[in-house]
Amino acid sequence: MRPTFLNPLRGIVCLATSKEKIAHRETPWPILRNVLVMFFERQRPHAIRATIEVDVTSTPARISALQRETRIALPFHVFAVYCIAQAISANPEFNTYRRRDKLITFDDVDILSPLDKRLPGGTRIPVGHIVRGASSSARRSSA
Repeated sequence: MRPTFLNPLRGIVCLATSKEKIAHRETPWPILRNVLVMFFERQRPHAIRATIEVDVTSTPARISALQRETRIALPFHVFAVYCIAQAISANPEFNTYRRRDKLITFDDVDILSPLDKRLPGGTRIPVGHIVRGASSSARRSSA
């Protein structure tokens, strides 16, 4: 299993085990980016560098129409993961990380998403779930 995490400076990072082959491409690290790295290293290590606001007012109605049409349950969580994956696929620099003097860009999008897990006592805890190939249009479920 590959651990996946979000790094705001370098996008979504997917680390592979030594036995696993993952489709990717390597490009040289642009020297000019060292200026940005130095700037961000001076900031607090856990600072938020960007926030977004998304209007989802009409989304529940569109999801309901799609559910009636396909007769398949479509939770909002699955829709959100799919939209994020499509956005990352359209902008591959967000699926790139730096390794030494190279940029590694993955061809496929994996997304780590927290899901609730109910323990026997009724307590709910967040558990990370990796959605492999989230950008694939054939993928229809999340969990």
